[in-house]
Amino acid sequence: MNLEMPLWETKRLWIRPVEEADAADLFVVYKDPRVLHGSLAMQPFTSLDEMLGSIKNYFMAYHRRGVPQAMVMELKTTGKVIGIIDFHSVSDGIGELGYLLHHAYWKQGYMKEAISAMVYLGFRHIGFQRIEAWIDPDNIGSCKALTANGFQKEGILRKYKMLNDGKYHDLAVYSILQEEFQEVKR
Repeated sequence: MNLEMPLWETKRLWIRPVEEADAADLFVVYKDPRVLHGSLAMQPFTSLDEMLGSIKNYFMAYHRRGVPQAMVMELKTTGKVIGIIDFHSVSDGIGELGYLLHHAYWKQGYMKEAISAMVYLGFRHIGFQRIEAWIDPDNIGSCKALTANGFQKEGILRKYKMLNDGKYHDLAVYSILQEEFQEVKR
């Protein structure tokens, strides 16, 4: 499995490996409770040092974790990093896709572009057989971005995960298979 990820270009974004220099832009994403709501079992970050530590010890330690490099979504027009997307779990040819996007860029198609790039890279560059995403079923934007990229909703895992509010929540499971990807128009 190829863990090194290439620079990738979409219509409006550069999808590239995360760097320490991205800490300030990513901190804005990770400190926003609206972005983290329903996504992670973590509290919003409280300092730039916390973000930098996460980049160094988690995202840039991809080889040690056995997962492909985490990627940032960088606006081509300004160079601003507006989110992060990665395969944070890999097992037996299956990559679990995760992502966070700055609140100011919701409902503008950026996540659809980034997911499209990662699906391509997941199947063509890494060699996954299946890509899946486990999301908050009430996150309509995420559901739409996944289905627009050929993902199918497989079902709901009831009260499956304790999230950052300390309560158990349902998760929706979406997936796309390598042979289905070939049918999706790019």
